[in-house]
Amino acid sequence: MYFRITKGEKGLNIKTYPSNTDKMVTWTGIPATCTPTYPELDKLFWKLQDSRKIVKFCKAEVYPEIIIGTLGIPVKMYQDHYNSASFCIQKDQIIILDHTNFIDHLILQIPLTHYGRPIKMGKFLYDLLNLLIDRDLIFMEQLETKLLQQEEEIEEEEGEKAGDIPYSVQIRKKAFCLYRYYKQLADVGRKLAEDENEYFEEQDRYIFQLFVERVERLASEAKMLQEYSMELWQLHQAKQNEKQNRTMLVLTIISAIFMPLSLVVGWYGMNFINMPELHWKYGYALIAALCGLFLFISLGYLIYKNFFMHPKKQKQKDEQNK
Repeated sequence: MYFRITKGEKGLNIKTYPSNTDKMVTWTGIPATCTPTYPELDKLFWKLQDSRKIVKFCKAEVYPEIIIGTLGIPVKMYQDHYNSASFCIQKDQIIILDHTNFIDHLILQIPLTHYGRPIKMGKFLYDLLNLLIDRDLIFMEQLETKLLQQEEEIEEEEGEKAGDIPYSVQIRKKAFCLYRYYKQLADVGRKLAEDENEYFEEQDRYIFQLFVERVERLASEAKMLQEYSMELWQLHQAKQNEKQNRTMLVLTIISAIFMPLSLVVGWYGMNFINMPELHWKYGYALIAALCGLFLFISLGYLIYKNFFMHPKKQKQKDEQNK
């Protein structure tokens, strides 16, 4: 779907056209009401037409008397899903190509008056860009809350979740995607704030700079979220290593306890003739008693040294002793 925003006597005029219209090329002429268009501008606009496929990046390219660019907005709740649009800015008009049908409901939210006065094209574009990031901070706060819950589960090792691949991996991917998106969107805002073609007024350039600062703050939040999720993944790996170490400790203890018994079995399994214990009627009972006594002493020593105590209880006990 196409949207054409032009200046009118009483404010902005917004018109919607189906995607198969052939009027788009003529709209890129200068001024907006003139036809036919300049071949150079047609060529630039067809570069924009080639971007009808779903794009996953934001950019703005400034040419003499025209600015063209794309908007690839990641869908917050899904991985690798993007809303996509392209735009063309000239002195008296803005043309937006909506590739995934998400622009229309945003345009409906933009008030065309500000304190009783019709808004200008710069303010309209600023409001549209702001709507793209309107609830992003709330979304990242929700991701942070999920990471905090994941951290508690890993620390407490509750249920099956402590052993599964943590949710932080998905959040790290989403945070990286958002960070890249915000950096690209900030570059688009800078191009508009620089206003090389002098399309906007001083107030418009100022609010575009405010937009850039807001997007940079969101980029910082996404970067922090990415680093936090990485730390959480490392914590998860440390817990997994701790579990493996406890398992190896148990196997080592079992081997240490039963190794002497294996030596006894091998020793008497040779069945030498001159072994007096083999012919003594109490030989079997004596060997069994000695093996049992060794097991009892070994287990008692290990229990005394807290080898079988859970690490969390061991930590609590150490803190009490301090």
